[in-house]
Amino acid sequence: MSRGAFAVLFDRHAPAIYRYAAQRMGDHRAEDIMSETFLVAFGAPAGGTPYGKLEPYDDGASGC
Repeated sequence: MSRGAFAVLFDRHAPAIYRYAAQRMGDHRAEDIMSETFLVAFGAPAGGTPYGKLEPYDDGASGC
């Protein structure tokens, strides 16, 4: 991913990721979580993740 494309991705999604993290972990951790999210995303190989293919997982905790 080019730096320009990554910048657009960051600008578009960083506020929502921050809000999500802050709601669950508090403001004191949200910036670190948001930063780590983008570090992992930027380091991922094209078309995948650094962990291989991820599949949806349902642990039953949601009650759905």
